[in-house]
Amino acid sequence: MGDLKLIHIDRGRRLHKGDVLPLDRSGYDGFDYIHMYYPTGISAHGHRWMFLDSLQKAISCADSAEEAARRAGDFLIEQVFEAVRISEYSHCLSRFQAVFAVANDDIARAKTLLHAPEESRYWQIQCARFEKYDMTWLHSGDFASVYHRAHMYWQEKASDEPLWEYLCEMPVKIIRSI
Repeated sequence: MGDLKLIHIDRGRRLHKGDVLPLDRSGYDGFDYIHMYYPTGISAHGHRWMFLDSLQKAISCADSAEEAARRAGDFLIEQVFEAVRISEYSHCLSRFQAVFAVANDDIARAKTLLHAPEESRYWQIQCARFEKYDMTWLHSGDFASVYHRAHMYWQEKASDEPLWEYLCEMPVKIIRSI
């Protein structure tokens, strides 16, 4: 990885120094297709966005109609991006099997784009392998636009103002607080 420091934004404040984040195979019994596409398991991100009740919880907990709409858009984005990856870019690491990071210099911009709460924690992480994608493609709109942006994302295309996110293959180790 050279001098690149991968930083994970812990919006839920659930992580601690020394934690190792593995893939998880629990919680989706009865969903054979999940085992077929993700035989080694899924990440916490995958669990959050794969099951419909996460959308219902996210919307019901929103502080405003605008926040509820943003969360619904996030749900659509994750579903479309993953469907496009499965059908046309299966060689790419799934967002549902990764931990996300940004370069140290991009923390402030990522925090804004992700609507990260003020109380978020920032951790330097370590992984064996990662893939780099422009996270600015991840915004809602009509289905055709989201579908097009999914292709741009998985083709590793840069937008006019790219903000690179790193999909880190699990397991991922939490190294230190930033």
